Amino acid sequence: MDAELEWGIGRAVGREPLFRHVRIQVGTTWYSAQIVEVMRIVTHPAPPRSELHLLEYVDKAGAHPFTDIPYGDEVFAWAVQRLAHMVHVPPAAVDIQIAGERVPVDLDRLPPGDTAKFVRSIWCPVANMASERPYGPGARETRHGSKHFAAGAKLYCVHPFWGDGGEQIEVIGRHRATHRYVSMVVSSSWLTNWRVDLAYSPYLIRALWPAWDGTQRSKEKAEHLVDAMQRRIQTRA
Repeated sequence: MDAELEWGIGRAVGREPLFRHVRIQVGTTWYSAQIVEVMRIVTHPAPPRSELHLLEYVDKAGAHPFTDIPYGDEVFAWAVQRLAHMVHVPPAAVDIQIAGERVPVDLDRLPPGDTAKFVRSIWCPVANMASERPYGPGARETRHGSKHFAAGAKLYCVHPFWGDGGEQIEVIGRHRATHRYVSMVVSSSWLTNWRVDLAYSPYLIRALWPAWDGTQRSKEKAEHLVDAMQRRIQTRA
């Protein structure tokens, strides 16, 4: 089984709430929903809130309206939990459309779901910590690896886009002391051997999904970013 998340383009008019359509696929089933976000504005300082409206589901037989709240369905439960987690503001209300009515969903009744159970593997950019890197005033010293990552450590890129043009990158890798996965922001100049790889570790899947997933689209996005980082290395050289 695999999972994919698709965001629609949000729209808002003036000071109206932001409406955004979103779909999440689990296996062969798509769940469609609408997210409504009300943000804080100066003239109306009420706390921001959001609403998640579940609309329908689509499987191989076609589109179907909900007729009840399938609390015992772990696939449905995980999809709802992921959608609720994805909104920028924690949802003040989650409901499901049944026979034209919005019926509240009790999130406490949903069984807990593990992302690693529904996502088998993910494509993402990968690099290694440089064996040697310049350090100190005038770059007169040489360091092996970094404070947290050993030289040659395999590092996974967390976010697909970087606001500073890729100078600093958040990565996940095994800590050189504890050997446990940790997330750190490092200089892209410390990274070498950029490539695209599949990650199977449950920890990595939980940390990287949905920015990265197991689709061909994710692989192509990762390849594009790897190409950009390799060009950056060539420019530095």
